[in-house]
Amino acid sequence: MNVKKIILVIVIILGLMFALGCSDSGDNSETSVESENIQTGETKAIQEEEPEPAITEETETVTETPVQDDTEESSVISLEEAKGAEEETLEENDKEPEVDMETRMKEIREEEAEEETEREVEESKSTISSDDAIWIDVMLDDLADVRADMDDVSRAASTNDMASLAVYADNMYASTNIAIDHCDRYDVSADLQPVEDEYRLAMVAYNWAAVSCYAGIESFNSGNAAEAEANFNNAGEFINSGTDHTLQATELMNEYNENHRL
Repeated sequence: MNVKKIILVIVIILGLMFALGCSDSGDNSETSVESENIQTGETKAIQEEEPEPAITEETETVTETPVQDDTEESSVISLEEAKGAEEETLEENDKEPEVDMETRMKEIREEEAEEETEREVEESKSTISSDDAIWIDVMLDDLADVRADMDDVSRAASTNDMASLAVYADNMYASTNIAIDHCDRYDVSADLQPVEDEYRLAMVAYNWAAVSCYAGIESFNSGNAAEAEANFNNAGEFINSGTDHTLQATELMNEYNENHRL
């Protein structure tokens, strides 16, 4: 094979290769074009779909705006309703509860009576003398001594123990004199004066009882039985009188304590 034939064969081979290369290139181009078309179509589709989010955003914005407005309106309404409820509550609190007239009048009378009682107590307290409390304490002590002496006299008389009876009668005379002296010493209030008066009368009666008892003992010791009996009877009457005055003084003392809340 000569050189020309070899060159021709090479040219033919190159031509075939070139033709094959163009064919592949064309196929690739078509594939590329199709790919580009597909991508372009997808891009267009995406571009056509892109406005939807925008619309969605606008829709959401529009949707959110009314929700915010509703919330604000709801808040305003709630505040107005709360104010209205508060005003109604205040009005209800300002309203005085309905009270039965008869019940109210009864309460008023009770209040007036209580005030009157308090006023009377205050007025009565103002009339209490500074010597009242002192005399009451002294009176109770003196009365205890007198009663003790009277018990001794009664016991000695029941046993006809004239010697002991004389001693106890003398003690009773002394204790009643002390009680009478204390009544004259202290200047009590006008409210307590009736108590002191009755108590003093009781002490005077017991004092005369002691005197009569002692006189009866002397008459008995001298052998004058009739005179002794008369003196002992007088002593018994004085004791009864003193007991009556003591009971009256006790009753008046209870009233005094009640009036002065003591």
